[in-house]
Amino acid sequence: MRVLIIGAAGRMGLALARAARELADVRIAGAVTSEGSPLLERDLGELAGIGAIGVPLVSDLPGRLTECD
Repeated sequence: MRVLIIGAAGRMGLALARAARELADVRIAGAVTSEGSPLLERDLGELAGIGAIGVPLVSDLPGRLTECD
C-alpha cells in the first residue's frame, strides 16, 4: 500500500514514517508539510531518523494524492 503522510514534519508525522518503515506492505509515497516550512525538500527518512528514503517533504497536497492508494 502506498501512503501519503500529511503533516509529515510534525511529531506524529515523523512517528508514522518510522512505523511505516517497519511494515513490509506499506510504502511511503509522499510527505506533505505546510507551504512555509523550512523543512521543504528535506528527506522524510532523514528527518525521522531512519535514513534517506527518497521522499522529500512538499507542500502540494493535491499533486501527491494521485501517488497513494
